[in-house]
Amino acid sequence: MSDYSSHGGREAQSFKGKHVLVLGLGKFGGGVGVTQYLVKEGARIRVSDSATREELSHSIDQLKDCDIEYRFGPHLPEILDGIDCVVVNPAFAPHNPFIAEIAKRGIPQTTEVNIFFERCKGTIIGVIGTNGKETIVRLADALLSKLGKKVVVGGNIGASLLDLLDTITSDTLVLFELSSFQLHRLQWITRRPGIAVYCNITPDHLEWHGTLEKYISDKCVALRGQGERGVTILNVDDPILRRVSDHDVEGICIRTSTHTTHADIYVEHGKIVGNTDGKISDLSPTDLKIVGEHNLSNAVLAAAIGFYFGADASIIGPTLTSFRGVPYALEYVDTVEGIQFYNDSAATNPEATYAALASFPTPIYLIVGGYDKHIEWTGITTAIAQKVKGVATIGQLTDTFADAIHSTNPSLPLDRSHTLKKAFAWCTRHAHGGDIVVLSPATSSYDQYRNLEQRGDEFKRHVAHYAQSMESHHES
Repeated sequence: MSDYSSHGGREAQSFKGKHVLVLGLGKFGGGVGVTQYLVKEGARIRVSDSATREELSHSIDQLKDCDIEYRFGPHLPEILDGIDCVVVNPAFAPHNPFIAEIAKRGIPQTTEVNIFFERCKGTIIGVIGTNGKETIVRLADALLSKLGKKVVVGGNIGASLLDLLDTITSDTLVLFELSSFQLHRLQWITRRPGIAVYCNITPDHLEWHGTLEKYISDKCVALRGQGERGVTILNVDDPILRRVSDHDVEGICIRTSTHTTHADIYVEHGKIVGNTDGKISDLSPTDLKIVGEHNLSNAVLAAAIGFYFGADASIIGPTLTSFRGVPYALEYVDTVEGIQFYNDSAATNPEATYAALASFPTPIYLIVGGYDKHIEWTGITTAIAQKVKGVATIGQLTDTFADAIHSTNPSLPLDRSHTLKKAFAWCTRHAHGGDIVVLSPATSSYDQYRNLEQRGDEFKRHVAHYAQSMESHHES
């Protein structure tokens, strides 16, 4: 199958001999892959990062064999002197003053994602949405691999794919998780995903995008410019995506739903069903190991991807029903003293925590809070106040969440824990056999952690230590 989008694998501009500024190396290596690629392509590299050399030591060690000029500290205008092109890290918001300085000087800008898109010869399947992207990518990877397809996975998850460009051919399927930051700057080039998969759009990252309208517009970049041979797969249960009309989609549109049969792939009588021009095909039972209505929706979208490429019930059913989920996304950790523990550190926005609250038949003990994204919190704090058995708040939002929850439900057991360690201890003091403790922060981790993984790993360590302490207690 050929890529449905135009300009795939076209002759891209050479970086050989160009003076390229990599703006933002990242303490955890976010800019390492593109820097290594540019060095290999013959570019002369300058790296600018606001962190110190010591803070960037992990990333710099990976580039020790490369001839690179480093600039640490504030991004001063003179850093741009002599630069032919700037590779912008996704963390830099459009309104950042240094981005404005680059534009003022007329220096071309690009991103790692754009460099990949312009050079990739395979079919790019872009998975887009506020929540659930990685679950869909992992499920689709399993389905397409069982079909015998050559599949690579990357984007906002995993390592840089630039090193794999030479191995990606016209028959390669590239499952690419695309963030709103990456989509915003995808507008700089003409290439779009040949297949765009949309799971949901809810408010997030407004401190970066500025307004909800701009966030939605950036999310929908993949719809614009696909061409008539493009394919779009939409979850029409999402209110924003439901408004996407045939006029907005330039090529084929496949609609999915768990709530209505007026779709191409939907749920009916405990089965995921495909409808092809009136021909109905049972694709999979709905008794999945991953919990929650949101995960059923993710599974239906993955089934749509597999079905489009020719998978039938013999592949889709066993793949979906055996899938145990992805780490940090409502991940079951352990049961200790009859208390179940779930790690939902990937819940970095309110909608993900709404989904967690709806995934359990009984009220839970919830750990919530973290980095303040400056979005509207009233809806989620009201839902928490009404649906949980007890709540511990952490991070920058400790008091914001606690005050709002207490004002809605003054009798609800609540602790202003500030740290995850104290929150976990409070929950285990109050929970009993049959209860459920869930870390589902509703926001990002950057106030106290490097990333959501570090936050989730700490939660899992607390569960392990609690299990050990209970075992020791019984032995004494």
